[in-house]
Amino acid sequence: DEIGVTYSSTRIRQALKEGNPREAAKMLGRPWSITGDVITGNRQGHRLGFATANLVLADYVRPKYGVYAVQCHLGEVPNPIKGIANIGVRPTVGGHRELMEVHMFDFNDNIYGRVLKTDIIEFIRPEHKFLNLDELKAQIRKDIVEAKQILDTDET
Repeated sequence: DEIGVTYSSTRIRQALKEGNPREAAKMLGRPWSITGDVITGNRQGHRLGFATANLVLADYVRPKYGVYAVQCHLGEVPNPIKGIANIGVRPTVGGHRELMEVHMFDFNDNIYGRVLKTDIIEFIRPEHKFLNLDELKAQIRKDIVEAKQILDTDET
């Protein structure tokens, strides 16, 4: 790390907008995170076989739309829960509202209305409109494999 370097909030926001949460984390001294109440969505993720916890982005800086490897923190759960998150408008399913959808690995509890803190670890790919749901599901499976590789070798 550089000694005597001043990190500005502008540089942190820029790193997030460029899809570089690791750079933002380096400046912050911790992962950048989004915390919010889990809201009821349209259950599209559940129907696709990848149940998600949905969070409104509220006043948070808008990072680059796309898929991220994440670690989630939920009240009484002692260890972070690894997962993936899509941040954006979900164009394949006709979404228009900005949302963060988090799919946590090996986790199935009903957490509607609970507070979820999600550390954004690494950008995987930009948000993309797929031709159909089968293509989207295949890509989500690939995203999960990549996120697990990132998170299993990461010491964040």
